[in-house]
Amino acid sequence: MLVVLGASRAFARGSATGSLSAAVAAAANDEEHSGIISSVLVEYLQPAAIGDVLHAEVSREASTPREDIFTGTIHRGVQGDLLAWVRARGTRRSRPG
Repeated sequence: MLVVLGASRAFARGSATGSLSAAVAAAANDEEHSGIISSVLVEYLQPAAIGDVLHAEVSREASTPREDIFTGTIHRGVQGDLLAWVRARGTRRSRPG
């Protein structure tokens, strides 16, 4: 997922939580399941700047019948500096239908 960090998406220190949130949500939801994220740990390693193109990638690392664990990173650009690392836990629900 690529996001351009605009002034409306950045905190005063330039963090990029919105991009990570969107990437975690995308990883937790698919055609069969709706994920509800119950915990998130974000380790900020470097600040992002307004105007940066951010590349967030989150994947499912482990699963039980009811829950998933996701990990991911956010970089400045596709091959750029590592800005943050995320770990999230989500409850998996089947979609009605």
